[in-house]
Amino acid sequence: VQVAQPMGVAIEADGSGLVISEGRILRLPARGGEAKVVVTADKLVVPWRMDIDPTSGDILVAESPSMAYWALRELKLDEPKEPAGSGRQVKRFSAAGVLKRAYGDAGGRPKYGRYQPERGFVGLTDISAAPDGSFYVTDLGHPPRTAHHAADGKLLREWFGGHGYSSWAGADPADPTSVWMILNYGGIMRMKVDYAKKTWRPMEIYLTSDIPGLGFGIALGLYIRHKDGQTLLCSNAFPGIVRVDEENGKLM
Repeated sequence: VQVAQPMGVAIEADGSGLVISEGRILRLPARGGEAKVVVTADKLVVPWRMDIDPTSGDILVAESPSMAYWALRELKLDEPKEPAGSGRQVKRFSAAGVLKRAYGDAGGRPKYGRYQPERGFVGLTDISAAPDGSFYVTDLGHPPRTAHHAADGKLLREWFGGHGYSSWAGADPADPTSVWMILNYGGIMRMKVDYAKKTWRPMEIYLTSDIPGLGFGIALGLYIRHKDGQTLLCSNAFPGIVRVDEENGKLM
C-alpha cells in the first residue's frame, strides 16, 4: 500500500499499522487491504510522530509543525501550514479515532520568560508510550529535554540535554545556586543548581535577539551583577551591559 507523505508509523496489538499521511492517521490492515482513515485531518495540527498505549490501545500523537516543516522541505514539498494558536500538543485518541484528551497548551508553552513545563511543549520530536499508560516525549526547545508524563498529563520527570559547541556559564555572586548559561541558537538561561544533589533546573529563558547585534553566541565569559534591584549581564562578546527584565521575560 502506498501512502503520501508518511510522517510517523505505529503498530497495533493485532499487527495493523497506523501511519500519519497528509495530516491524517490511516490504518493499514495486517494482512493487506485498503487503508482507512482513523483520525481525520481536522482533528490534528501537523501530526509528526505517534505510539500506541499498550494498556488501552489508545493512539498518542505528537504534533510538531517545526519538525514536519523541515521534513517536507527536505523532500521539496510544500511546507505545512500551522493555524494560529494551535498545534504543538500531544493528543490521545481511542483506537476508533475519538479524541479523548489533549495535553499542553494549544500552540505550545511559552518559549521564553519563566520556564513553565506544566503548560506543554515547544518542538516535539518523538513520543513513546510506557507499559503503565504514561508516556515519554523528546522536546526540542531551550533547553532540549526528555519528559515523562503520567496518563493524566502530570509531569513526572525531566532530563535536560546539552548544546552544541560550548555553553558558557556564570554563577551569580549574590547567590551561587543561581547560574546563568549561554545557549546556542540565540538564548540565555537562568537555572537553579543543587550542588549537593548535582542537579539543576531551568528557571527563566531569554531571547538574545531582543537586542540587535547581541553576541552571546560567541561569548568567552558571562558575568552577573546587581544594582538598584536590577540584574545586569555583561560579556566580552559585546560592548555594553544588558539588563534583565524578569517581569516581561526580555533582555533590555
